[in-house]
Amino acid sequence: MTSLVPGTKLVINVNFGARHESCHKMKKLEENLESFLDYLSIERGLAQNTIISYRYDLIKYISFLKKKKISSF
Repeated sequence: MTSLVPGTKLVINVNFGARHESCHKMKKLEENLESFLDYLSIERGLAQNTIISYRYDLIKYISFLKKKKISSF
């Protein structure tokens, strides 16, 4: 289960058998997730509940992409 508590790091370890480039893109997306959420919170002033909801939705989206082996988006 992934933690949805703000300030924690997202770690998704799913091997979906893609090529190195695809894995790199997905890893970059995961790495940028917390930075994006920090931006929304700090720079845009979104509420904590909004950030929690966005985090949940984006984690589900990343999991969907991995499950479907989608790396171009």
